[in-house]
Amino acid sequence: MADIESTVSQITSDIRTIVRGEIELAKAEVIPGVKKAGLGAGLLAGAGLVAALAVNVLFLSLGFAFTNLFWERTSPVGAFGFGFLCAAGVYLLVAAVLGVLGFLNVKKLRTPQAAMEQVSKTVDAVGGAADTGLANVRLIATRGKKVITRDETGQIVTVFSGPKHLTDRPESDAS
Repeated sequence: MADIESTVSQITSDIRTIVRGEIELAKAEVIPGVKKAGLGAGLLAGAGLVAALAVNVLFLSLGFAFTNLFWERTSPVGAFGFGFLCAAGVYLLVAAVLGVLGFLNVKKLRTPQAAMEQVSKTVDAVGGAADTGLANVRLIATRGKKVITRDETGQIVTVFSGPKHLTDRPESDAS
């Protein structure tokens, strides 16, 4: 029973070590991208604030410039209306271009592919090891202690020694 406990303890320790390694791999892959994304977002926010202040001044200037185009063709109120409407159209066009460029930039962020592949491989390996370990525990419980030796040809052979109390029972006793 002590062998089973030490084996299970070792398996648990190994799984913890593997999981910690997976977490460290994911951190190493994700953190640089997150730092770059955070820096980019901060710079974009600062640029947006400065641009918003400048847009107020430019909007007025452009509105007055377009007003001059319509001044001789319509009334002063119409000239101001059309002038500032044209200025708003220009700013909406600029906003659309900036929005598309920002979306394309964010879309280029990478997902942690190596970490995801490694986690998948680890889950498969741990699942296979757990199945093998469970099968070994069942064999040890039913056949006794597991002893690994070599035969006459040098091949590794697994031998179970001990009581065969579970396998020797008649079928009528098992029910």
